Amino acid sequence: MVGALTSTQMEFITRFILKPNAGAPAPEATDLPERARKARTIWIGAKDRVDAELGKLQQILREIDDANCQVIADKGLNGFTGKLQTGLLAALMDAEAAGPDVASDRQVALIDAIEDFEDRLANDPAISLIEDIGAMKEVMAPVALTKTLGAALGRMHSLVAG
Repeated sequence: MVGALTSTQMEFITRFILKPNAGAPAPEATDLPERARKARTIWIGAKDRVDAELGKLQQILREIDDANCQVIADKGLNGFTGKLQTGLLAALMDAEAAGPDVASDRQVALIDAIEDFEDRLANDPAISLIEDIGAMKEVMAPVALTKTLGAALGRMHSLVAG
């Protein structure tokens, strides 16, 4: 007759037989650095397109004798998005450098940064104002902040979330 298992035997069975991958990172976390690199490439491409569009708008607005136009011309993308761009880039770099022990936390932080930026694009009236000014027939320097950055952020979100 076999006696009851000791706690050591139970721990062994639980750890190596019932849950053979216990303690191992989830598969989606192990490739986070590569997915974050791809997401950063997506972001940089979209940001460069928007920066070029915004640069044209800024140049036109600087030529208009209006204090509000000068304020808008001086801001740049960071001026309209606050520290969100810096936070997003920091979260991307942290995720790129994530080892298996912190990948899950860094994935959550990156998704939060992406969602914060998406929320700003969708809800900040200043973003809509910039797009509206650029589309005015007197200005004709369209800036597709919401379309370009929003699409990039959506792709990044899908990529990072796995």
